[in-house]
Amino acid sequence: MVLYVNADCETRTAILSMKTIAYETGCSERSALNAVNTLVKRGVIERNPRFEGNRQSANSYRIVG
Repeated sequence: MVLYVNADCETRTAILSMKTIAYETGCSERSALNAVNTLVKRGVIERNPRFEGNRQSANSYRIVG
């Protein structure tokens, strides 16, 4: 739901860190990661890593369908 609420209406894409997802859902970062991984495996969302220089920044998530 956090990804849906934060997603751009036209592109259905949200750029959020795992820390933010965990905070907004009220769960641990590990639980948030497990939930996101499950959604990716089921094809509900697509995860695209983003980088700033040599560091990874917040991932981009696109809601499928």
